Amino acid sequence: MAKRDSFNRRGTQGLDIYGNGDWRSISRHCVIKRTAMQVATHSQKYFKRIEANKKGNRKARAKPSILDINIVDAEFGGTY
Repeated sequence: MAKRDSFNRRGTQGLDIYGNGDWRSISRHCVIKRTAMQVATHSQKYFKRIEANKKGNRKARAKPSILDINIVDAEFGGTY
């Protein structure tokens, strides 16, 4: 779980620095072990999931995804 959290954290920092769509720079400077295509694909899925959670369109899952955890959950060690 720590690797995924680190990947998300570095990826979002890269988005802040290089902007949405500059996947090559993000992969070269922030998420070094991933290709630009892998960063773009993960980012697309990550933000799509966040939007679905905000709108309430996500169905309850038997096995929750690591992407369902938000920063508040991580700080307090639990979920709502």
